[in-house]
Parts: sequence; C-alpha cells; structure tokens
Amino acid sequence: MYKPNENLNDCYVIMDDEIRNRAKKIIAWLKDERIILSQKDAAEKMQYNPCVVSTIMSGNGKISDRFVRKLCSLSPKLNVDWLLRGEGEMIVNDSSDTSAVEPEQSNPFSLDNESLVRIIEGQTNVINFVMDYLQKIEIENRQIRDELKKLRSEIKELEKA
Repeated sequence: MYKPNENLNDCYVIMDDEIRNRAKKIIAWLKDERIILSQKDAAEKMQYNPCVVSTIMSGNGKISDRFVRKLCSLSPKLNVDWLLRGEGEMIVNDSSDTSAVEPEQSNPFSLDNESLVRIIEGQTNVINFVMDYLQKIEIENRQIRDELKKLRSEIKELEKA
C-alpha cells in the first residue's frame, strides 16, 4: 500500500541534507570573504537565534524558505537557486560590472564597522568580567589578611600566658 507521507518526508530529508551541505559551503565562503566572523555572527546578521541556526546546520532542524532568503541576503553575490536546487554556481558572476569589488572586500584583513563594534563589545564584556573577578579576589584577600592579623595577635596572647 502506498503511504504518501512517508515517501514525501524521505524526499524532504534528502533535500534538506543537500541544502544544508550547500548552506555550510556558503557559511564557509562568507567567513573567507570576511562578511561574517562565525556561524553565530551569521545568525545574528540573519536575525536568528544562534542556537536555532546551530540546530538547523547540525541536521536537527528544518530549513525554511525564510532561512534560505536570510542566508542569501548576507551577500548579493550568493545564488539562491544554487542553494535551493544546486543549479548554477554558488557565486553569481556579474560580468557587466567588474568594478563591483569594494575596497573593504579587497583587503582580506578588513572588517566592517558592525563586526568591529561586536568584537569591541565582546572584549569589553570580558574585561568587565575580569575586573569584577579581581575585585572579589581583592575583598577575599583583605578578609584573609584581617583573619591572619587576628590569628597572629591571638597567638601572641597565648604565648604571653
């Protein structure tokens, strides 16, 4: 007996795996082009929760049309047809304008302002955490010194007796 749902689901799983593999290639390319710093950065730029993107990319979540559109919106050079169906090339060649490469993209070490702000915010958070931790250690250190003074004076009192 024919069970349409089972066969249809199998088809979607295969398609999802193929799309997922192509999406991984896109993310790798976006990293190489310094458009994103990481998969988490891609998720944030796509306005997705990083955990959701991780779930999708690991094969535990479904790939939606919205996900495909948002991923391809990270660069105008990405070919949606390639991501969805594997047709054509991943990168769209626009031969009509060869001067489309921006100066920032020609330098492999350059980052856009948004990425720099995120890096600085992250470093600031780390510095604040370390500063708070150091303050706690200083308080504990003072308490230990006070306790040590107290114990020394008790020892002197006992030695006198």
